[in-house]
Amino acid sequence: MDEPDWETWSEKLDSFARKHFSHLIPSLYGSFDLRHAGWKTAIVDANIFPSGFNNLSEYCLQDVSRHLKSHVETHHPGTRTILLIAENFTRNLFYLENMHYLQRIVQDAGFTTRIARIDETMAAVKEAVRTAGGHWLTVWKAQREGDMLVVDGFIPDLILLNNALAGAMPARLEGISQPITPLPALGWHRRRKSDHFTHANRLLTTVAREIGIDPWRLLAYFDVVDGIDYRAKKNLDEVARRIGKMLSRIQEKYDRYGIEEKPFVYVKDNAGAHGRSIIQVASPEEFLSINSAARRDLDKGNMSQKVDSVIIQEGIPTVITYDHEPAEPVMMVVADHSLGGFFRHNSRKGTHDNLNSRGASFAQGVLCPGFWGAGAKPHSDITREQVAFFMALSLVSATAMAEERKDVAHRPHANL
Repeated sequence: MDEPDWETWSEKLDSFARKHFSHLIPSLYGSFDLRHAGWKTAIVDANIFPSGFNNLSEYCLQDVSRHLKSHVETHHPGTRTILLIAENFTRNLFYLENMHYLQRIVQDAGFTTRIARIDETMAAVKEAVRTAGGHWLTVWKAQREGDMLVVDGFIPDLILLNNALAGAMPARLEGISQPITPLPALGWHRRRKSDHFTHANRLLTTVAREIGIDPWRLLAYFDVVDGIDYRAKKNLDEVARRIGKMLSRIQEKYDRYGIEEKPFVYVKDNAGAHGRSIIQVASPEEFLSINSAARRDLDKGNMSQKVDSVIIQEGIPTVITYDHEPAEPVMMVVADHSLGGFFRHNSRKGTHDNLNSRGASFAQGVLCPGFWGAGAKPHSDITREQVAFFMALSLVSATAMAEERKDVAHRPHANL
């Protein structure tokens, strides 16, 4: 297997993404989880309603407000006021810190903002909450006035969702006249992980062939099984059969390139985030042997919604470490601009494990272009050229996200 030419690959990926963006409307923002094994690097998750702005260093945040402003002015001209819709949970102090940074970004772009929730159980008109960084936020209760969403006399021109709408489409958002971005139809009540990877793997296959490399080096194999029920064991035999087929496909690649690893896969909720309902297995038998307690846990995804569809995804070990802990990049994109990102690392996990789980920590700096320009020293063995490659790869995945938007935007009631 040839050594990666990071600079050439980055240029090809970036050029491909920008050309593809020319006939698409980008999502306002997104985040992308990567796994880097040395022999391959791939996006393994894509979030249309990202948190983690608090994990970006000042090096990454330098231009974000400018890119956000440009996107809003282009696609929502005349906007002066923006309402940020947060997730309903307020106990996660780090998520609230994310909202503090997101509000600052929007304000620095020149827009007047408020933060609100669409929680029907919220009793007070507003509440003060303290973030993990010690900042105080005012979180308002979003109200309906006719076909408008308002908060205590504040009438937004644009509604910016940072709520993944995992359970269902909230009644307060139905039929409102203000534009909403990203589109609510892209929430987890409708979206599937496989939607993204269908587009992403097609695009990555095209650009890999332009580069002259095996597309497998830029993507993760996946398969989907619908109509499952973990508790009733419905369709689990079919999941196991598909696991076996995928492991054989991965083994063929390992044999071709002389990779001395045992293949494995993740079985994930096809409509989920936050690391919930994920199991790692290395054989069909291992999957079928999971006990009833584990199946009860896997049966619940986001917001305790029942899991009825799973994505079987190629497992990619990580060779990246941060402070001697296994790590993976999380890259952030605003519109058609890759900001860079941060590391997720986990002292409780190994190189093959899901790092987005208990024990995860986040490291700023290294994955931002300005970090290297400032001459700072990383706590990781990642190079500047690899960071540029991660950014370009995430930009191609962002075009896949724009394709997802295109798929739903033409439908009646896309705001639903």
